[in-house]
Amino acid sequence: MRDKEAGRRDIHVLVDINGSEVVFENRHLSRIAHADGSSLNIECEKGTRNGAPPTVSSIKLPDGKQIKKQNDQFILEDFATGRVENVDVTICDDRLQGAAVMYSSKSGAKHLYSSNGIDRDQDSMLTVPKLSQLFEKAVSKFDTDKDGRLSTNELKNAVATGEDSGLEAQFLAFSIDNFEDLASLFRKEDISRFDYDGNGKIGNEDLNKSVLDGRLSEEVASQLKGTSQKLLREEMKWRSKLFDSQAISSEDISEFSKFWQAGIDEKPDKLDAHKNVLAGMIRTDNRMILCSDFLYAKTTPFDSIKPYFVNQHGVGDCYWEASVAAIAAVKPQLIERMLQDNEDGSYTVSFDGKAPKQIIVPRLNTAEKLLYAGVSSGGIWPGVLQKAWGMYRNSELGVARRDAVTFQDVTESGDGNEALTALINNKVTHLEFCDPQVTTSVLEESLNKVVDKKVAMVVSTESSSKTGMDGVVGRHVYAVVGYNKGERKIRLMDTNGVIEPESKFGRPLDGRRDGQFEISVEQLQKYFRDLDVVPVSAFDGNVAERY
Repeated sequence: MRDKEAGRRDIHVLVDINGSEVVFENRHLSRIAHADGSSLNIECEKGTRNGAPPTVSSIKLPDGKQIKKQNDQFILEDFATGRVENVDVTICDDRLQGAAVMYSSKSGAKHLYSSNGIDRDQDSMLTVPKLSQLFEKAVSKFDTDKDGRLSTNELKNAVATGEDSGLEAQFLAFSIDNFEDLASLFRKEDISRFDYDGNGKIGNEDLNKSVLDGRLSEEVASQLKGTSQKLLREEMKWRSKLFDSQAISSEDISEFSKFWQAGIDEKPDKLDAHKNVLAGMIRTDNRMILCSDFLYAKTTPFDSIKPYFVNQHGVGDCYWEASVAAIAAVKPQLIERMLQDNEDGSYTVSFDGKAPKQIIVPRLNTAEKLLYAGVSSGGIWPGVLQKAWGMYRNSELGVARRDAVTFQDVTESGDGNEALTALINNKVTHLEFCDPQVTTSVLEESLNKVVDKKVAMVVSTESSSKTGMDGVVGRHVYAVVGYNKGERKIRLMDTNGVIEPESKFGRPLDGRRDGQFEISVEQLQKYFRDLDVVPVSAFDGNVAERY
């Protein structure tokens, strides 16, 4: 993985926005394809004869430069200056933003291009050398328990309080998104942090002080008192590692910086975590490209209100995102009607369902957009709706998750029936596929109404982690975004945009990792649990006349 003679790293990474793929240099990079049709001009070689995906051969950048592959190396050609140099290349592929290509030269300068032609210099990018300074700054502002570390709650409180500086917001989103991997990089497996008097033993006084320092609960400390030193030492080693994994420390940042400088061969036991953190940094920076204050980023609202701009990110609210995507697929007017720009950065969101209510959503800060559903090339409308749903759920329905810090956290866990009932003032019909009365003809009748744009529909899988069908996730809700009557094929969308049925070579069957895929009516009945469907064609007489 490391060119010892040249003394430089050759790391090529392909990353989906949700981190589904992290592919290092000895693996194939495949053609970049996107739901909205945008892309950089990326030329690909033909696939190998065993059917593996094609590899990237050249990338034409929008400013008169071209990256070409020669002898397993990437060469940058600058046609304006005639300069030619070796570069490391990173390709980020996500269905919301299109392609992004980052290259770095031997001098260390990094440039990032997105499919909309933006070239960002290193000053505005979240890079490894900046992490230590950003960490120390965050600790000075948000470390409420003064332990020199940053817990998930401290980081999310920073998001909730409105942190809006570009780099600081990126650091917060990156740290929360990659918390588990980042916090695992440094784990001290010894008893010294619990041995306050330094005598090599853990006594009752040490346990009492550990409670005062917040390293142990009173209950745990009480249980450990009287335990033999041998067992206590083993317990404390384990709890030392556990303590390290509960917050991000300066040692974690230092470990990742060492990995970045030394290459990926130095810490084989931490390789996966390091790769995940690296991919997470790229994802965060890629999301930052299209971070804006525009409710709708396209020419008209209806060019922006498309299902593929809905992205489940940062919280387990698939039921909500799927419901929004399902409505966007058949009746975007409903969503446009819900949203009112107050022209002061805030938005009024009108829930017209069973319990009508208007919610004033304050301006989304940069960290919120990066961490949750507020970034897409279609604008921030999905993020505004998501926060409004959390606020609505908290005030109107009395839902308050015990560990919720932000309103977006309150959206976690629910079902399509709840979401559709809040969004549309029509009866939601719930059908269980195990019910003998839910025949194929009944199901196809509802699917035909999706084609006619008369109903919005979501489908759910079983509560177990596996469904029996490759590429279909358990405990998940999918949006129905289309139906082919002739072929009896249902088009589903996973708002995670990550997992879908694949070939034996690990590529999506339809050639596009956009979260959308087709299944037969029989597969829907066999591998899914239920569906929720709601009429949208006659949602309101006055509004219907507008369209």
